[in-house]
Amino acid sequence: MPKLKVSKKETSRYRASKISVQDNRPSAVALGSGLAICLLVIPLALIVISDIPLLIRHMRSGTTS
Repeated sequence: MPKLKVSKKETSRYRASKISVQDNRPSAVALGSGLAICLLVIPLALIVISDIPLLIRHMRSGTTS
């Protein structure tokens, strides 16, 4: 008797594992929004903060170039 073969990628379980579902819970939305803001603000803040000593030095010396 021949064995039946089913491709793992053709099963409904496999297809369901590849589909993402929107999560509208307030806790999930807050966490996602907070993380997105942190990922955008922190790198920009680090760049600005690293330039503050140079800006202060420039303002004290009074040079324009």
